[in-house]
Amino acid sequence: MHGLVFLAYLVKLHLAKSIINYCRGNFVKKLIYVAMMSALIVGCQQNETAKDTMAEKANPQTDIEKQSYALGAMSSSRLASDEMIKSLNLDQAMLVKGFKDGLSEQSIYDEEQLKAQLGMLQQSIQAKQMEKIAAEAQPEKDRGAEFIAQQKTEDAEIKTTESGLSYKVLNDSGNDQKPSAEDVVKVHYTGTLIDGTEFDSSVKRGEPIEFPLNGVIQGWTEGVQMMDVGDKYRFYIPSDLAYGDQGRPGTIPGGATLLFDVELLAINPDQETEAEPEMDAEEKTDTQ
Repeated sequence: MHGLVFLAYLVKLHLAKSIINYCRGNFVKKLIYVAMMSALIVGCQQNETAKDTMAEKANPQTDIEKQSYALGAMSSSRLASDEMIKSLNLDQAMLVKGFKDGLSEQSIYDEEQLKAQLGMLQQSIQAKQMEKIAAEAQPEKDRGAEFIAQQKTEDAEIKTTESGLSYKVLNDSGNDQKPSAEDVVKVHYTGTLIDGTEFDSSVKRGEPIEFPLNGVIQGWTEGVQMMDVGDKYRFYIPSDLAYGDQGRPGTIPGGATLLFDVELLAINPDQETEAEPEMDAEEKTDTQ
């Protein structure tokens, strides 16, 4: 990984996505963004000798020197705390070379080559991010697996499908009206974490919800298809059938196993309410 504009593209296109969004539309913030790129280069030169001109420059004296220093100091402190940049282990010498080559418009890569290199770098970044998220979620996944195993030990009525979805029938209506994945269903539900924390409830809101069954988490899509209208089930949904390692920030931890009490109220409810009963010939005559 080397080349001049490489560093500019590297920071602009990938490492600083959040910085770019933050700076967009604001001139002062764009200056900070430029300073951040410069600060990265300075950080990469920690092993350089003190002969470097910038390193030997005296403390700022003029207003522009002071302002430049302030921008550099502030932005570099932000970069110093960026764990993703630290984890990349990029070649410091090539970063510096790329920056200098870019300034002199002598990059050894053309734009397409830069994009190709950055595409591979982005894949590495994403892989690192996924590894980090998975590692952080693993303890929660382990707790969920232990919880379900304990519940099944204590309650023989809890069954588990091949996918890993566990469920218990709370109320069997005796009906024979199961939805398909393509249907819209109307349900009441309450969702909790394994510690009993309730994170959502249509019951408390006093209003059931309607949604296409193939547009929700996998555990719901599979589970509700087992139900008949009027049934009530409890689903024990591991994270790989729910919100995965990412969870839902502020509500559901990454890797969390979820419990849902679900009552199926209707299938394709709009079709039911819009359909009008057909009148026989005598009824039609009476209305005319």
